[in-house]
Amino acid sequence: MDPHFPLAGLWESRFDDGRMLRTCTVVTVPANADLAPVHNRMPPLVAENDWDRWLDPAPRPGPRWRRSLYRPPTASCLSIRWTVGSTTPGRRAGSSPSRFRWRFR
Repeated sequence: MDPHFPLAGLWESRFDDGRMLRTCTVVTVPANADLAPVHNRMPPLVAENDWDRWLDPAPRPGPRWRRSLYRPPTASCLSIRWTVGSTTPGRRAGSSPSRFRWRFR
């Protein structure tokens, strides 16, 4: 099982008013069938054979090439385990909403 989650994201470093400003964001796409009960959006998981293309800093003629990477993972490609309880110290188990853990199958 692959322990990594290659999420699609973007970052930028630039000067703003003489100071270095570093920003980042996680790209989202419509959720697949596995995660739709939790939220309507999720990050696309970039397949290993697409890593070089995703990370290539060369300018592209538009966003179309990147959109081909913005696909939600197929249903059942993740192993999801629903859990109930709180991980916050001092809070009683069951006092928070359900949580889930997910990983690649």
